[in-house]
Amino acid sequence: MFDYLSFRPNVDLRELTQFPVSPPPGPAPEASETKPLTIMELEKLKELILKMAGHADASVKKSVSALLHRREDLAEQVQISDNTIDQLEVEIDLVAHRILAASPEGRDLRFVTSAMKISLDLERVGDEATTIARRSQMLLDDPPMVLGTEIESMAATVLEMLKEATESFIFRDPGRARRMIARDKQVDAANRRIQQYLKDQVRQSPASLDPAINMIFISRSLERIGDHAKNIGESVVFLQEAVDIRHSSNVVH
Repeated sequence: MFDYLSFRPNVDLRELTQFPVSPPPGPAPEASETKPLTIMELEKLKELILKMAGHADASVKKSVSALLHRREDLAEQVQISDNTIDQLEVEIDLVAHRILAASPEGRDLRFVTSAMKISLDLERVGDEATTIARRSQMLLDDPPMVLGTEIESMAATVLEMLKEATESFIFRDPGRARRMIARDKQVDAANRRIQQYLKDQVRQSPASLDPAINMIFISRSLERIGDHAKNIGESVVFLQEAVDIRHSSNVVH
């Protein structure tokens, strides 16, 4: 059984502070207190994005574990954590707006706009994790469905995509982001298989309607988390290459 609670991205948090930003003109500052406000705010924005990504990642793992292992306590933790993710989104927006007020240019401007998009996707990942947690609680009184293996495999792919999306941002790796984006088709295909199976089950056994509806929502939430990981990857490509690959067939090169 895949251990979702111990699945963690292999990331050194110190790497986040090494993301390149445009230095101010003139001599480099000698100490942190002499840095321009914009530079310090850019560093704070990076830290907040990684913190938010960590909370979103943990929420998805806990929600899936709550479903597979019938852990109501984990489901409750996910719903509580959603407030933290929401608060981080608000804080990121405030920092981003302060930076934009300083009229950044080039890479710095792309970084701020990309960070705002990424935080929105991470907030929605938290929302989908909350949906999975809530639906898993509704399934506690029903016998386990035979979809466990399929859902587990789909969740593992989605979690790996989210990990790759986060690390491609941290390590400034658009190639890694592009490869992750290509995996979204696997998640879409898994969702279609699960949806079709559940519809067939309901036709054969109308009594299974309620648990089937819950599983349909869970599968759809996992598919949407994959979409949000894909969106983050697209933001990374835009940040590093100044190329918008949304709605483009030229994702991997």
